[in-house]
Amino acid sequence: MIQQESKALGPEKAINPHVRIMAKLENEEAIKDLNKILEISDAILVPRGQLGTVLPIEKISWIQKNIIKLCNYASKPVILASQFLDSMVFNPFPLRAEVTDIHSAVMDGADGLLLNAETAVGNNPLDALLTMNDIAMSAE
Repeated sequence: MIQQESKALGPEKAINPHVRIMAKLENEEAIKDLNKILEISDAILVPRGQLGTVLPIEKISWIQKNIIKLCNYASKPVILASQFLDSMVFNPFPLRAEVTDIHSAVMDGADGLLLNAETAVGNNPLDALLTMNDIAMSAE
Protein backbone atom coordinates (compact mmCIF):
# COMPACT_ATOMS: atom_id res chain seq x y z
CA MET A 1 0.00 0.00 0.00
CA ILE A 2 2.76 2.47 0.92
CA GLN A 3 4.60 1.85 -2.36
CA GLN A 4 1.46 2.78 -4.32
CA GLU A 5 1.14 6.04 -2.40
CA SER A 6 4.83 6.76 -2.90
CA LYS A 7 4.49 6.40 -6.67
CA ALA A 8 1.36 8.52 -6.69
CA LEU A 9 2.93 11.29 -4.61
CA GLY A 10 6.33 11.27 -6.27
CA PRO A 11 5.41 13.05 -9.52
CA GLU A 12 3.22 15.64 -7.75
CA LYS A 13 5.99 16.56 -5.36
CA ALA A 14 8.47 16.64 -8.23
CA ILE A 15 6.24 19.01 -10.23
CA ASN A 16 5.49 21.25 -7.27
CA PRO A 17 8.21 21.17 -4.61
CA HIS A 18 6.02 23.33 -2.35
CA VAL A 19 3.54 20.50 -1.82
CA ARG A 20 3.87 19.23 1.74
CA ILE A 21 2.32 16.02 3.04
CA MET A 22 1.31 15.38 6.64
CA ALA A 23 0.52 11.74 7.31
CA LYS A 24 -2.12 10.97 9.92
CA LEU A 25 -1.42 7.65 11.63
CA GLU A 26 -4.90 6.22 12.15
CA ASN A 27 -4.40 2.47 12.56
CA GLU A 28 -2.01 -0.35 13.38
CA GLU A 29 -0.90 -0.69 9.76
CA ALA A 30 0.28 2.92 9.76
CA ILE A 31 2.27 2.32 12.95
CA LYS A 32 3.88 -0.77 11.43
CA ASP A 33 4.70 1.16 8.22
CA LEU A 34 5.98 4.27 10.00
CA ASN A 35 9.50 4.11 8.54
CA LYS A 36 8.12 3.97 5.00
CA ILE A 37 5.60 6.71 5.78
CA LEU A 38 8.43 8.89 7.10
CA GLU A 39 10.26 8.51 3.78
CA ILE A 40 7.23 9.85 1.88
CA SER A 41 5.71 12.42 4.19
CA ASP A 42 6.95 15.79 5.42
CA ALA A 43 5.30 15.60 8.86
CA ILE A 44 3.34 13.19 11.06
CA LEU A 45 0.06 13.69 12.93
CA VAL A 46 -0.61 11.32 15.83
CA PRO A 47 -4.36 11.23 16.65
CA ARG A 48 -4.01 9.64 20.09
CA GLY A 49 -7.73 9.39 20.74
CA GLN A 50 -8.36 7.65 17.45
CA LEU A 51 -5.44 5.28 17.96
CA GLY A 52 -6.87 4.42 21.37
CA THR A 53 -9.95 3.00 19.67
CA VAL A 54 -8.02 0.62 17.38
CA LEU A 55 -4.99 -0.28 19.53
CA PRO A 56 -4.70 -1.40 23.16
CA ILE A 57 -5.09 1.75 25.24
CA GLU A 58 -2.28 0.75 27.57
CA LYS A 59 0.18 0.85 24.65
CA ILE A 60 -0.70 4.32 23.33
CA SER A 61 1.86 6.13 25.51
CA TRP A 62 4.68 3.83 24.39
CA ILE A 63 3.59 4.11 20.75
CA GLN A 64 3.47 7.92 21.05
CA LYS A 65 6.98 8.07 22.50
CA ASN A 66 8.32 5.74 19.82
CA ILE A 67 6.73 7.77 17.01
CA ILE A 68 8.20 10.99 18.42
CA LYS A 69 11.64 9.38 18.68
CA LEU A 70 11.52 8.10 15.09
CA CYS A 71 10.24 11.42 13.74
CA ASN A 72 12.95 13.35 15.57
CA TYR A 73 15.59 10.96 14.24
CA ALA A 74 14.23 11.47 10.70
CA SER A 75 14.03 15.26 11.23
CA LYS A 76 10.28 15.21 10.50
CA PRO A 77 7.88 17.34 12.55
CA VAL A 78 5.45 15.37 14.70
CA ILE A 79 2.17 16.78 15.98
CA LEU A 80 0.15 15.11 18.73
CA ALA A 81 -3.61 15.49 18.89
CA SER A 82 -6.55 14.57 21.10
CA GLN A 83 -7.86 15.65 24.44
CA PHE A 84 -4.85 17.48 25.87
CA LEU A 85 -7.10 19.89 27.76
CA ASP A 86 -10.42 18.10 27.49
CA SER A 87 -11.53 19.28 30.93
CA MET A 88 -11.30 22.87 29.67
CA VAL A 89 -14.17 22.30 27.25
CA PHE A 90 -16.43 23.09 30.22
CA ASN A 91 -14.05 24.24 32.98
CA PRO A 92 -11.73 27.25 33.17
CA PHE A 93 -8.77 25.22 34.52
CA PRO A 94 -7.04 22.00 33.41
CA LEU A 95 -6.58 18.82 35.41
CA ARG A 96 -3.09 18.19 36.79
CA ALA A 97 -2.88 15.03 34.70
CA GLU A 98 -3.53 17.10 31.55
CA VAL A 99 -0.75 19.51 32.49
CA THR A 100 1.62 16.58 33.01
CA ASP A 101 0.56 15.06 29.66
CA ILE A 102 1.37 18.28 27.79
CA HIS A 103 4.65 18.77 29.61
CA SER A 104 5.70 15.17 28.91
CA ALA A 105 4.82 15.44 25.21
CA VAL A 106 7.01 18.52 24.84
CA MET A 107 9.85 16.94 26.84
CA ASP A 108 9.61 13.82 24.65
CA GLY A 109 10.22 15.99 21.56
CA ALA A 110 6.80 16.66 20.04
CA ASP A 111 6.92 19.60 17.63
CA GLY A 112 3.27 20.54 17.92
CA LEU A 113 0.23 19.90 20.08
CA LEU A 114 -3.25 20.14 18.59
CA LEU A 115 -6.27 21.38 20.52
CA ASN A 116 -9.62 20.14 19.24
CA ALA A 117 -12.87 20.53 21.14
CA GLU A 118 -11.17 22.85 23.61
CA THR A 119 -11.04 25.62 21.02
CA ALA A 120 -13.75 24.47 18.59
CA VAL A 121 -16.70 24.16 20.97
CA GLY A 122 -15.23 24.83 24.41
CA ASN A 123 -16.55 27.44 26.83
CA ASN A 124 -13.06 28.90 27.29
CA PRO A 125 -11.18 28.60 23.97
CA LEU A 126 -8.74 31.44 24.59
CA ASP A 127 -7.99 30.22 28.12
CA ALA A 128 -7.34 26.74 26.75
CA LEU A 129 -4.95 28.11 24.15
CA LEU A 130 -3.12 30.29 26.66
CA THR A 131 -2.91 27.39 29.12
CA MET A 132 -1.47 25.10 26.44
CA ASN A 133 1.06 27.78 25.50
CA ASP A 134 2.10 28.39 29.13
CA ILE A 135 2.63 24.69 29.81
CA ALA A 136 4.51 24.10 26.54
CA MET A 137 6.75 27.13 27.10
CA SER A 138 7.49 25.95 30.63
CA ALA A 139 8.45 22.51 29.32
CA GLU A 140 10.68 24.04 26.64
